[in-house]
Amino acid sequence: MVTRAAILVLITVLMCFSATSYDDSFYPEDNEADIWAYYSVNNSFDGVSNSINIIVENPVSETNETLEDWREAEGTDRYAYLERNGSGEWLEEYSQLEKGNYYSKRKHLRLYNAGDSTIIQGHKEFWNWFTLRHEVVSNEKTVNEVENNLADSTKNITKYDAGNDDFLDSSGWITVIQLSLITLVAMLKPLKNMSKYKTELKLFSLTVSTLLVLKSIPIALEPTLNVNNHLITFTFYILIFSMLPLTVYKSSTENRTIPSIYSLLTAFLLVFFIDAALFKTSYIPSSYVLQYFGFGIIVSCLPLIKSSKVKLTYNLGIWITVYVLWLTAANLGFI
Repeated sequence: MVTRAAILVLITVLMCFSATSYDDSFYPEDNEADIWAYYSVNNSFDGVSNSINIIVENPVSETNETLEDWREAEGTDRYAYLERNGSGEWLEEYSQLEKGNYYSKRKHLRLYNAGDSTIIQGHKEFWNWFTLRHEVVSNEKTVNEVENNLADSTKNITKYDAGNDDFLDSSGWITVIQLSLITLVAMLKPLKNMSKYKTELKLFSLTVSTLLVLKSIPIALEPTLNVNNHLITFTFYILIFSMLPLTVYKSSTENRTIPSIYSLLTAFLLVFFIDAALFKTSYIPSSYVLQYFGFGIIVSCLPLIKSSKVKLTYNLGIWITVYVLWLTAANLGFI
């Protein structure tokens, strides 16, 4: 009985120790605030789950924006802890980011808003279909990834010995990064973000250039070629009203339908104002406005037609019919 009682006492002591051994591990953010060196599955120190491994001494919105190579991610909630002026606060994630795939392997970040600083926990994991959750396999590989990603924007980087090496391959050191956001990378970021709108920019530039070039060539040819003007008119009528729709249809993508339509309408509007400036007239007939923008609206519907995987041939046939009828009505003076 004594032996059994001794064992129970020992187990109780070990459980108490394991439940409280993490409580005093903090990173001193400043003179008034401390960040717990772990995060939890719930709002308590008993739910310790993994080690905090990155502190960025910049607001979380700036940090999140600077991690431009990472995409938004989904994951279960984990809670960081911030103690300020003797008062503690459990923090929910500001955002979650990833590199990789949710159902395969990925590097996963959780970012927390700590006022002037950002708390980050990063790890590598893979999806386990047997348990229907992720299996975390590494912390340090993701820390190295973040350090490399932020290298061009880093003003200063240090390491703080938090002693939180209890999980996986954690070194126990927290990487502390201070970003210098006024860098060439930051200045060029708006240009880099333009790549997200590659399809829209392509459609816009092709529409503007095709219309302006095909309408300008006859202006240059007419005084120099000794040919009947009807031949020039017929040739470029066919080119303008066939080449532009073909170009738009070929350049459209199935997953950017609405932005593509906006881009095309903007292109037609710009060409209209350029034409108006070249016409040098204070009056443009309403019939021309109707003909031009009717043409522009019909052509701008092509990305929508292309995105209709079901009955594509049928929808394209309807579009061609409407397009030909519109051009015929305009040519015969009905519009």
